[in-house]
Amino acid sequence: MRVALIYTPARPSVQNYFPPLGLMYLASFLEQYGYDVKIVDNARNRDIEWAISECESFRPDLIGVGGIITAYRHVLPLVNRLKEKFGHIPVVIGGQVVTDNDHNLFKYCTVDFTIHGYGELPLLMLCNALRDSNRDAIPDIPGLTMRIDSAQLSHNPERIFVEHIDDLPFPAYHLIDMDYYSSVPQTHSKIRNFLRLNNREDELNNFHEVRMFPVMLTRGCSDKCTFCIHEQEFVGLKRHRIEYIRKHLQYLRSQYEIKLFGFGEEMVITNARSTQHLVDLMNSEFQDCYWQTATRANFITQENVDILRNSNCMYIGFGYESGSQKILDLYWKRTTRDDNVNVFHRLRDTGIGPGGSLMVGMVGEDFDSVADTCKSVREAETTSPGVFFCTPYPGARLYDWALDKGLIKNPHLFLLACAEFEPIQNLAINLTNYRDWVVRLFHFRINGEVALNQLKQRQFRLGSLKTRYGLIRLAGLISIPIFAILKTFQSPLSFLQMKQKRLRHEIAVDDHGALMVNNIKKGTTGIRVNVDQLGSPTRGEQEVVRL
Repeated sequence: MRVALIYTPARPSVQNYFPPLGLMYLASFLEQYGYDVKIVDNARNRDIEWAISECESFRPDLIGVGGIITAYRHVLPLVNRLKEKFGHIPVVIGGQVVTDNDHNLFKYCTVDFTIHGYGELPLLMLCNALRDSNRDAIPDIPGLTMRIDSAQLSHNPERIFVEHIDDLPFPAYHLIDMDYYSSVPQTHSKIRNFLRLNNREDELNNFHEVRMFPVMLTRGCSDKCTFCIHEQEFVGLKRHRIEYIRKHLQYLRSQYEIKLFGFGEEMVITNARSTQHLVDLMNSEFQDCYWQTATRANFITQENVDILRNSNCMYIGFGYESGSQKILDLYWKRTTRDDNVNVFHRLRDTGIGPGGSLMVGMVGEDFDSVADTCKSVREAETTSPGVFFCTPYPGARLYDWALDKGLIKNPHLFLLACAEFEPIQNLAINLTNYRDWVVRLFHFRINGEVALNQLKQRQFRLGSLKTRYGLIRLAGLISIPIFAILKTFQSPLSFLQMKQKRLRHEIAVDDHGALMVNNIKKGTTGIRVNVDQLGSPTRGEQEVVRL
């Protein structure tokens, strides 16, 4: 049986540099069970007709389409064209574009199935059922939704995932263009800066550009932030054992000459013990390699930093989000504004670059919370964070809140629009009680604080003004006195807020200060399965949903 897996672009107007890791894991998992798999990279070549021709030459028995939620705009016409051309071949959609979005996918495209959550086991079960002509088994597959007729869907709310992630094979690197994905513009300037700050002149003088690739050391997350999909698809945090990591990195270095690793998924650095094990491995067997990773601010402790200091870790990304404790609590970040500031102070003399991302425009955002964020950026003396407009996506509690309050009146049109919006530049939705232009002023003001730090540290480059984001930073500098005046006189200036009080929203919070929603969709239960003991899927309590 042949399976074609199609990779879709994250955004129509932005080039994809990140490889289709999710599909690569699915492909290698299916291959070990005897299936013939092809990955069609419709993110690199975005012509839908090209993807059709690739599928036509491969002659698949099942077509899978994967993507994140901002691929929604591309997924719909792609699937409709696939079904128009290959009406007899079933099509299944997976990835984040499916999360809390079944209704739209089945309504606006002719898809046959969708799969929620990690897809290795559900997709294997679907392939087995189709291969064996056992369609009666399909509704029992956990996490799968299928069309009953033109008006009804059958949805199995259970989830199933591999109990021991070390049982998973390495991703199917042979099915993608590794030369392209390992050599696209990356972070060589970060490596040079890392070597310079650590006085490693010999390495710096002999440095040649290296090939980079992301490697998943973990799956899942420890938390359920209200803006993230993890609350609905929460499986906890799973970590590969150090021996699996060793073999994986050795394979990539020997087969593809990868010398720069981007360790993910999101929560690699946690406790000091696991950090020490990773650093020991990299220092003893991969001294010629560099790496970057990600975690939460509260895990970048002094103990972890002291361990990382003596390694080739050159960059750590984390979710800064806000410098206002009120906003952090609404996000249910379980971090403090001091955690964010301390990251930059702790990493300052290590040569490890901190990469915090900020969001503005959250429910409850106001002049005081923006001022708090600016103060924290000033204290952190950071010049690097990107500033994004807060945007709710399906699967997040924040998205449910926006629906509940009527801010998203037509989810289909909203998701189509989100594909075109770059949240680092564009406001897709206003979640605050202020007018749109005020929220944009908030965005400019925080960027202005970052630009001030750049000026103080002589890092502001005139060449950056050739880019749109460089102009935003410049506008941020101009916004500083405007923000100060409006903040001082905001009480009598009622025009700053929504003109009609009915458009203003009350905010309910729980005991932790986290955003509460009347109609929040609860997470689903998961079934852990040992790969060596795969049997019949556990029957879930199926739901019938009307379109």
